Amino acid sequence: MKREYKPKDWQTDPRMIDTNKVQYWNNGVMLTAMMTKETAIEKVTNGEAFVITGQAIGTMVNGIATA
Repeated sequence: MKREYKPKDWQTDPRMIDTNKVQYWNNGVMLTAMMTKETAIEKVTNGEAFVITGQAIGTMVNGIATA
């Protein structure tokens, strides 16, 4: 059984993204290392992703991390 991870409050804050190019992760696989900061902020704001670090985001579905 896979453990569910609900991101912490800070991880849903798009202001935590601090680089111009952002890595995008899904299920432990990096989909891109070149996503723009603006696109990453949009994904976090819309609840599609959460902040892993200032330079990486991971996919999220219904508030649960898939990265």
